[in-house]
Amino acid sequence: MSISVPHLQGVFLSLGGANRNFSEAEWANEFAAMRRVGITFAAVRAALSGTSNSTKGGCVLGTFNAYYPTTLTPTGCYTPLPANPEGDYTLRRLLAGAAKNAVRVHITPAMPHSPFAWPHQPVESYFGALADLQANAFADLWTVYPEYRSTIVGVYTALEEWNSVGWTKYNQSLAECYLEPLAARARNISGPGTQLQIWASPYYVGNLTLHPTALTARDYAAYWKRVWQLSPAFDWIALQDSRGWQGNSDQEVAAALTELREAARASGRPLWSNVELFEGWPQPCMYPTQCGRHPAPIHRIVKQLANEDPFVEGRHVAWEWGSCLSPYTNADTAALYHDYAAYVSGTSPVPPLTDSATPGLPPHTD
Repeated sequence: MSISVPHLQGVFLSLGGANRNFSEAEWANEFAAMRRVGITFAAVRAALSGTSNSTKGGCVLGTFNAYYPTTLTPTGCYTPLPANPEGDYTLRRLLAGAAKNAVRVHITPAMPHSPFAWPHQPVESYFGALADLQANAFADLWTVYPEYRSTIVGVYTALEEWNSVGWTKYNQSLAECYLEPLAARARNISGPGTQLQIWASPYYVGNLTLHPTALTARDYAAYWKRVWQLSPAFDWIALQDSRGWQGNSDQEVAAALTELREAARASGRPLWSNVELFEGWPQPCMYPTQCGRHPAPIHRIVKQLANEDPFVEGRHVAWEWGSCLSPYTNADTAALYHDYAAYVSGTSPVPPLTDSATPGLPPHTD
């Protein structure tokens, strides 16, 4: 499909709920819908999903449910979810549906339960344990599903780093104890000749009024430049634009991407953006108010893409397929899919937004 406007190449796909029981045909429909709008890869989160922070029985990072017949030990830490009546597991059906539609898969091997989903002390031990789990789970998948090795082309590293001051003290340990060993081991597992990509999707909060101790865009870019220096095997980042709930303006996103683009170029890496497809719901709802999520209007998403496209050379992923963009989830996601399909095909104009910030909110100031 030839698309002449800024558009998505990839999309996150969260496992859980109803899609756990999708048939191979249902997964094939989802991936066919992706291809119709130019999406060529799905970032699946996650093969192992954390269920508790209990460390009993040697569960160093808690307990997990598995969407495939895992062989990891201790067996009490990893529970394969029941297969369908035919004895087939969720992840195999997903991979089969993706392969039928030539959609590549970037896999999150494991997503721990809180508090193991983010750094805690001693941080070097935590990063080391997480690298081991991710690499071991990826090796497990590689062994269990050899027929889909050409479909699995990437590893998403799960952590959502952001521009808080606390992260500045983690750049060396993050790179040396987590990103570098995970990237090196994953490539060794996949073997020579593969082009496995290992990446992250951090976020940037530009409202320094709400977050007065957060790093500036320049300092955050310096942080990632240092990470890349210390982790030569680690590839790229897709910056979450934080337009969904945390309320970044277009200007704040552009400021972050401007600095990160220079850091990425200096490090020999591509830069991507992660376009948030949701909004706080019911409107108006922005950080720090807790609220639900709902697909954002197409005019906001188109404006995000146009704003971010010059800084990332047309590389965009988005959060998230099932809850925002799938034509099969509900009427709201189907409506956004229809609008997005019309946008990328050029068959329907998108009404412009006159304000570059989120409608109804004043622009942020630093």
